[in-house]
Amino acid sequence: MRDSRRERHLNQSAESIISTLQTVYLATRQTYSRLAQPTELAESVSMYTDTCRLIASLPVRRPSDTLPTRLAMLFDRLARGEGEVTAIEDAIWTIWMYHPHSRAALALDRAVSDIAAQRYDIAETRLAMLLRARPDFAEAWHKRATLHYMRESDAESVLDLHRTLELEPRHFPALLSFGEICLTQLERAGAELAFRTALRIHPRLEAARTGLERAAALEP
Repeated sequence: MRDSRRERHLNQSAESIISTLQTVYLATRQTYSRLAQPTELAESVSMYTDTCRLIASLPVRRPSDTLPTRLAMLFDRLARGEGEVTAIEDAIWTIWMYHPHSRAALALDRAVSDIAAQRYDIAETRLAMLLRARPDFAEAWHKRATLHYMRESDAESVLDLHRTLELEPRHFPALLSFGEICLTQLERAGAELAFRTALRIHPRLEAARTGLERAAALEP
């Protein structure tokens, strides 16, 4: 595993940049979503139904066999509230970014850097090639979902979040992303389902608690 301090720092820095960019996009898109027409909202309900059903089944789903078994110990510590949260999250991210085929891991690293630098077309091409070669790489699906979200392509983002959760049902960032998309579409039930499921996986996840508060402010 390529787990030098420098590489971990670069991965975490890129994650931080992506998170910041997502926040900026979300603030802009929430204004638009509140002006959406009823027909648009009805279409969004249909589009997200399958993913809501998947999320409801996550507690009984098993992670892909391609994911390292040591993740189970880390998620157990999260669920039990043991240890320092940031250290556990960083360890999980490091494993998610890893792939036994070094070229796949390198391609994902470069795609993350491209997204952080807003080289979206390059990132999309890189991720498309990676997923054709390694369709079992859960984090590659999640990174492409992030890219689609930042480009305001919610339908495509949801499709990739769905695939992420099929492969890694413990992927709390994917649940957060789906919840955020539901919020921008004024889908209270979907948002609450996603955030509550994320909290069952990671009880100290403040972003999920904040998301639930924002969902509660929506009309039922």
